[in-house]
Amino acid sequence: MDDLNKMANATEMMSVGDLCNIQIRQNQNWNLLPNYGILSSVAPTQIIKGRCNYPGFPQWLGKNSSANKSKRLIRELKQKMGDALNTNKYAIQHEAAPMIL
Repeated sequence: MDDLNKMANATEMMSVGDLCNIQIRQNQNWNLLPNYGILSSVAPTQIIKGRCNYPGFPQWLGKNSSANKSKRLIRELKQKMGDALNTNKYAIQHEAAPMIL
């Protein structure tokens, strides 16, 4: 629970930093630039202190890419099998694909 509170506080800092960014860009208020830097990057990292027990973005991106590839291959296999075969993706994945491989 402590990790979630830290992440929530860090996220709050980042959203306040985004508000500073909007003020900087819309109103040309460049005096807020140091505050933007602190709120958007320094404060969140200090709150979390470099610890995050959740998968990092590269790992998630790789797993998501693999999952999307598998879904696409199953969809293509279903299309190639034609409309004559009335089945769902689950049946193709667990029954037809292992026979092909």
